[in-house]
Amino acid sequence: MAEVHYALGIVVLAATALFTLTAGGLAFSTGATAWLEWARTGLLVLVAAQIVLGAVVFGTGRRPQEPLHFLYAVLLLGVLPLASRFAAEAPPKPRAAVLGVAGAVMVGIAWRLLVTG
Repeated sequence: MAEVHYALGIVVLAATALFTLTAGGLAFSTGATAWLEWARTGLLVLVAAQIVLGAVVFGTGRRPQEPLHFLYAVLLLGVLPLASRFAAEAPPKPRAAVLGVAGAVMVGIAWRLLVTG
């Protein structure tokens, strides 16, 4: 089960990087689109699923190497909703830029989660 959690962590990191690149590209072209909002929701669901799987792994007795792993998980889940709320009334291009920056922060957090696991 821990191996699946690690593998899904890599998927989360890759999906977050793709989201970041997409949001950044949209910030320079058309701005936030309905597709970007769907991607944001999908990424949040993926992160939430990873956290649930991590809780199951924790329940089986496997512990992360560093206790900060739990803090990073909470931060990863909270960054995108916070950024989305912050830019809720923004025009499409600035909204995409804010989501892109949030994605970049998430990439850093997801990377740190992988190395603390």
